[in-house]
Amino acid sequence: MPEIFTKAKRSAVMALIRWRCAGLGGVVGNGMTLHLPDIPAATRMTEAELRLELACALYAQGKVSAVGGSHLAGIDLVSFQGALVQRDIPRNYTVRDLHDDLATLDRLLGA
Repeated sequence: MPEIFTKAKRSAVMALIRWRCAGLGGVVGNGMTLHLPDIPAATRMTEAELRLELACALYAQGKVSAVGGSHLAGIDLVSFQGALVQRDIPRNYTVRDLHDDLATLDRLLGA
């Protein structure tokens, strides 16, 4: 994070990320077991690769947030964003999302 963030602001940003994960497609609950047939394309992929491809596809369709996709893929947010770039999947972060995040930070920081 940039040096301009104080420790309190860093904590607020992390709380916001956790909040967005829980509310916008994050991994919540006990999880899910998915059974797939043995098809050649799937058997040449590791579980981690399959999880990443599923997460990217769901993100591209707007079904999960970037944070939710990173949790589904089992990787950190920055790595997930890199995977989206590699697949030419644009970020779905709108101006409205920015305003919502800023409003949430204001509430968290009491500004």
